Amino acid sequence: MRILAIDYGAKRMGLAISDREGKFAFSAGVLERCGIERDVASLMQRITDENVEKIVFGLPLHMSGREGPEAAAVRSFAEKLRATCALPIDFFDERMTTLEAKRALHEIGVSSKKQKARIDEMAASILLRTYLDRMKASE
Repeated sequence: MRILAIDYGAKRMGLAISDREGKFAFSAGVLERCGIERDVASLMQRITDENVEKIVFGLPLHMSGREGPEAAAVRSFAEKLRATCALPIDFFDERMTTLEAKRALHEIGVSSKKQKARIDEMAASILLRTYLDRMKASE
């Protein structure tokens, strides 16, 4: 099952996609935000092109586990996508994915100036990898 992970942000969305077997997570770039209708249309094109069967949104929770305004924005956007797309949509705790992405990019020598361009897609990849690992563990 091909799964698309979305690290939703106000300026851009990081994307990652799994292989058909759901074993590996691959970076799938960044979608620069252009307004809800255009963002949904762009995602729908990706979903069709990649034969996506499920979507996972990173849910930004507070360290206490409570949802705040950022989580509400993710859920709102997901509902707009759900209105256009009949695929199952799941939410997954994304706490610490951005921090982990920054650390990983730093470890491979990406300068902090260049990290900004890659952090969202790296965070989406980490989100998807963790999601796939949890799915596998629950089987």
